[in-house]
Amino acid sequence: MESGQRLSVLLPDDLPGYRRERIGKAQVVAREEALPFVHAAIEAAGTLYAYAAARPEAEAIAGRGTVYVIPGPGSNRWVVRQLTHGGLLAPLTRDLFLRVGIPRPFNELYLALKLQDHGIATPGIDAAVVYPSGPLYRGEVARDEVPDALDLAACLFGETCDARQRLAALGVSARLLGSLHRAGVIHPDLNLRNVLIQWGEETPRAYILDLEKCRTVPQISPRRQNAMLRRFRRSARRFEERTGKQLTSVEWDQFHVAYAEALGSAM
Repeated sequence: MESGQRLSVLLPDDLPGYRRERIGKAQVVAREEALPFVHAAIEAAGTLYAYAAARPEAEAIAGRGTVYVIPGPGSNRWVVRQLTHGGLLAPLTRDLFLRVGIPRPFNELYLALKLQDHGIATPGIDAAVVYPSGPLYRGEVARDEVPDALDLAACLFGETCDARQRLAALGVSARLLGSLHRAGVIHPDLNLRNVLIQWGEETPRAYILDLEKCRTVPQISPRRQNAMLRRFRRSARRFEERTGKQLTSVEWDQFHVAYAEALGSAM
């Protein structure tokens, strides 16, 4: 039986390169160089997300909830996301979370740093913000934009990637998931939109997204590994039904081979 807890049950005070600050009622952990930008945004619009949504140059990307891509304080662009619930209760709970345990934005920040220490690709987190309200809170995360990237669903079922690129994207995604599971990371919302494919001159690179609900255990059981992979395949089937495009048995066979190789290899 697996036992584990959120990695950031106690968020350390000494996250290298980050500072904590209270801005009004907002609790902020942000990169030191980004903190003045976050401070000004919250003071101007009430929340970082509202500031991003109001920017005339913001690029809106629809999903479970709309995210906004805006210029950050440096050369990078930021992807600003308000955390929301999924599932059947989403219309009721929406963006409100109980103040129990570590707030999800802080969990995502700390876990992203841990994954990067393991050599697992995930975008850098620029700011994590929590807005307490009695027993509840709302949360936001701002991360670095990954340039020249598509989510795996767009790559496999859109019009951008050819058959060779699809196979390459599926392979690097399989190796990403194998590395995650080898590191003991349980991602309860593993789906095609939570894997980002960045195209370089040669081989693509896969990034894992949306870590706010993740946790780690010393070792993931085969049963749990298979459950996460089944969820991943169900996500693919939904896109197959929606688009009429099918992943072949050969593609899935190569996916499972690449996953097993990453799961069994040294980090």
